[in-house]
Amino acid sequence: MPNVKQFHIKSYFFTLKFINNNFIFLCLQKRIFMYSSKLVDLISTFSTSELREFRDFVASPYYNKNEELILFYNYLKKIAPHFPAKKIARAYVYKQLFPAKEYNEKHLNYLMSFLLKLAERFVGLKQYEAIEQLKEYHTMSSFIDRGLEKHYEYTYKNASKKLDKLAFRNSDYYYQKYLLADTASQLFFKKKQRKFDQSLQQAADYFDLYYLANKLIYSCEMINRGNIISGSYDLKLLEEIKSYLSKNDHRDIPAVHVYHQILLMQVAENGDAHFKELKSLLKKYIDVFPLEERLQIFSHALNYSILQINRGNYKYIEESFNLYREGIDTKLLFENGFLSPWAYKNVIKAGLMLTKFDWVETFIKEHNELQPPNFRQNGLHYNLADLYYSKKEFDKAQFHLAQVEYTDIYINLDSKNLLMKIYFESNEIEVLLSAIAALKIFLKRNKVISEKVRNRYDNFIRVLSLIVKNDPKSKQDAKKLLEEQVFIAEKKWLTEMINTH
Repeated sequence: MPNVKQFHIKSYFFTLKFINNNFIFLCLQKRIFMYSSKLVDLISTFSTSELREFRDFVASPYYNKNEELILFYNYLKKIAPHFPAKKIARAYVYKQLFPAKEYNEKHLNYLMSFLLKLAERFVGLKQYEAIEQLKEYHTMSSFIDRGLEKHYEYTYKNASKKLDKLAFRNSDYYYQKYLLADTASQLFFKKKQRKFDQSLQQAADYFDLYYLANKLIYSCEMINRGNIISGSYDLKLLEEIKSYLSKNDHRDIPAVHVYHQILLMQVAENGDAHFKELKSLLKKYIDVFPLEERLQIFSHALNYSILQINRGNYKYIEESFNLYREGIDTKLLFENGFLSPWAYKNVIKAGLMLTKFDWVETFIKEHNELQPPNFRQNGLHYNLADLYYSKKEFDKAQFHLAQVEYTDIYINLDSKNLLMKIYFESNEIEVLLSAIAALKIFLKRNKVISEKVRNRYDNFIRVLSLIVKNDPKSKQDAKKLLEEQVFIAEKKWLTEMINTH
């Protein structure tokens, strides 16, 4: 019976001869390749410059004194980041590192484990060094511990100047102000002086602002996600935060004031005034937030306008349309150089609801290629279907719907919804009833859809089923449901169908 070492070597040569996708998968399971290792996964993410920097990191005696690890990484660097199948087989790798030795899996695993630890430390340190203020904070704390007050004062002065020159005034700014004040408080405590310490008050105040801003950010996002996905969040201290902010004016602190308005907009029975204030703050303060956070704030305004439309507040259609156009024109709704597919779809939907058919058709043709490649096919066909449906060209609409691949739950729901509207307006009642039954099953079985979204479509089915019966009592019941239920998909369309059929 061959031993383990012989098995790995023989398996490797067998792989070279008969390599194919299925066999590669089998080899992965038998740990012949290094593909499944965390080490290869991590190094695969390194940029060209990071591959060079990590080589210097591994070669540094401060971090590593094992020369075998240097040899090992130099080999991996040559084949990174793609790691060809032939060159990543374990036995092959070991042979390249130690030509005179027999394959030793335990030894290779040891090298992989320690190189992984170095790689993890490397990416952690890179992340740490990218935040200048954290480095300075720990340096100043070290100076205080060592009694080097002159060193501390010089570093503190330079750090303060750099912080004051920053353009952004988001929550991170107040965290950095807190760090500086905290070091000053540490120094005061070290001197054991019995007098009032302003730095202690400043540290507490800046930390409060940092906490308030972030607490508002998390609360707003939890409320927002609760509107679109299944599951609920526990909004701890929400009432206490609202009470505190109602008694303490923070309008001069954009990081607090902006998110306070978003929160009030989300939880108020009528958030129109807060929505209007948020739009004003977006223009006034947008430059004090980094790009990613600008998009987050902008998205809250968009999501609120969409929520209002779904509730039947149709004056927000124009608001939504204008917001989307602004976000697209300024490229705020672009992600990694591509237009967000949800922004693409939603601005088209708003344009159709406003009967801007020529604008929509031009937009679809000119902007589809701006979406990420994996969204373009669905984006083109679904939105063309929606356009042709709105123009009452049902055959063209159904042709494009047939090209949509249901890879996303919400595209799936929207497509089913659009198809049912076509069936109803084409008077294909039997097909419509089958589609309604299928949607009921889909909603019942799919656990990812949030309860609010599920309720919207359940209510849509209930109202549409009543309209289909086409008798006075059913129509009256349908009208009553439309009046009672806030969350109904296609509420505007259902109201029109009751009045015209």
